[in-house]
Amino acid sequence: MAVNAPIRFCVPSRDESYGRFAMSLIEEFGSLEFAIGISRDDLSETLIRELRLVTNGLLVVNAVLFEGGQIRVPGSSEAELLEKKWKIPFHWLSLDVVEEKSLSSKEGRGSVHPSHLLQTVLYRNGVSVFMVANHRLPGVSAGIPASWNREDGFVTPIPVHAEETRWGQISPV
Repeated sequence: MAVNAPIRFCVPSRDESYGRFAMSLIEEFGSLEFAIGISRDDLSETLIRELRLVTNGLLVVNAVLFEGGQIRVPGSSEAELLEKKWKIPFHWLSLDVVEEKSLSSKEGRGSVHPSHLLQTVLYRNGVSVFMVANHRLPGVSAGIPASWNREDGFVTPIPVHAEETRWGQISPV
């Protein structure tokens, strides 16, 4: 496995707007390399609502859905319903990006990935910055380092060599 660019795992500070924080990340890293982790909780709802307000619902947002402690990719009909409910277009990240034809066979029911594969999902989809509203969301902690469980800021991995990653100190955002 080749050394990948570090992924920044981010959460806004308590007094910072989710939408403004997300837009500052998008301005710095670009929307293609930005993704959010969401669930059906109140903080994720707030993140989505604020992101929709600052983007006017016109930006397609890369997203990972955490449900039941796993990463779940909604099927096409469910994805449509979520986009209508939240009024924002999503590109649901999955391990299936390499094999587009495999998606068509799973279109109806979606797919599920263990949450410990979060970094792999992000790498395969070209994501360099990942934001969540709630870093204690079930499943998120399995995909990111234990040092993430801090109040606010981001953690950046420091590649040591191809098979190993050492995690750096938390830095304020």
